[in-house]
Amino acid sequence: MDGGWAAVIAGASGAGGAALAAWATARAMIKQARLQANDRHEHWLREQRQEACLNLLAATDEVSDKLEPIIAAVITGPTVEDHAAWQEMNAAIRASSRTARRVSLLGPPALQQRAVDLHKAALSTVNVYRTPSESPSNLLVVRHAEAQEEWEAAEEAFRAIANQTIGCGALD
Repeated sequence: MDGGWAAVIAGASGAGGAALAAWATARAMIKQARLQANDRHEHWLREQRQEACLNLLAATDEVSDKLEPIIAAVITGPTVEDHAAWQEMNAAIRASSRTARRVSLLGPPALQQRAVDLHKAALSTVNVYRTPSESPSNLLVVRHAEAQEEWEAAEEAFRAIANQTIGCGALD
């Protein structure tokens, strides 16, 4: 009987060891799958943030491009094309707003705030020219310079936090 019991105990120990090894392997595989899923999500989120940030920079560049004919119209005097220029400007501002909201949905709080700040700074610069004036004045030039400076600072701050969030140099 002693030999029989030894065989039973050895068999039970072997089965228990195999079950324990299978359980440990299953736990390790589940943990690995979770880590891979988390890594894939983080990669996807980083790509989405990068795309949204680049789109916001492109949208605010478009606002800047659409502002040039409006500034020219203020300097040279109103023309028939002014209405079309403002329509294009308004479309560019709406696009900037949409992309800023997308960044806000994807980003951490600091990135969200900088995206909103950048859009608002672009809008402030545009709003300098929304009030009609008879001729360009020194006040208009000063208001434009202040708004432009605010816009440039907002873009610099946005780029810095975006690069920090996405990865160093992603938007340079």
